[in-house]
Amino acid sequence: MKRVIEIFLTKGVNSARMIEDIVMLLKLLPPKQRPVIKIRVFELNSLNNYPVFKRMLKERRINHFPTIISDGIKVVEGYYPSLDELERIVLGKSNE
Repeated sequence: MKRVIEIFLTKGVNSARMIEDIVMLLKLLPPKQRPVIKIRVFELNSLNNYPVFKRMLKERRINHFPTIISDGIKVVEGYYPSLDELERIVLGKSNE
């Protein structure tokens, strides 16, 4: 079964850079080994206009952004991970 990584971001330059890094890392893996990546980008000011999305954040106990959830486990919340940390998450490497 493929790993599933959910990423919750707010709009901005840092988020765009993180998405670029994720795409670059995915290209390092053969297609069959790539995890399923679900990226959700939104504007904080418009969050109240999307009750379904707001409920999803509450169910996953997301309080700060960005947040990365890997196979149901929150691995990053409230900061942009370094490229090394992002590599471990996306490529499925353990802390070395």
